[in-house]
Amino acid sequence: MTRKRAPLLLSPCSALLLAALVSCQSLAPASPFAGSWRTVLDVPDGGLPFHVEICEEGGELRAAVRNGEEVLPFTRVETSGDTIRLVFEHYGCWFEGRLDPEGRTLEGEWMRRRAGEVSPLMAFVAQAGVRDRFDRLEGEPAAPPPSRT
Repeated sequence: MTRKRAPLLLSPCSALLLAALVSCQSLAPASPFAGSWRTVLDVPDGGLPFHVEICEEGGELRAAVRNGEEVLPFTRVETSGDTIRLVFEHYGCWFEGRLDPEGRTLEGEWMRRRAGEVSPLMAFVAQAGVRDRFDRLEGEPAAPPPSRT
């Protein structure tokens, strides 16, 4: 003999609360900085490419440099409008960049504080969503997305 289950009925108040919770989650704006960024430092002999991974966890941004299999987390992420600062407190340095109006490019400088003085070290440009760390040769297949651990 099969038992029939009674349909789940929500009170009007419970249904309204559930609808409000679902709509709040879907309307919560994602940070324009979240995602994978192919970053290139302007070094004297050319460009030094690596990825910066930025994610939102519990309403806070977290970020890390990904260079192949090596992952180095930033100790702090600060944002103000279209500007982001990715801080390595233990090295006394940070990346500070401004997001373009389309939200696809970050341009800025790698900065350092030494003996109380702040000085720029190198300029950088970061492109959102670019998977390849190095420029591809013509006809070469695209790289898989960076692995997330």
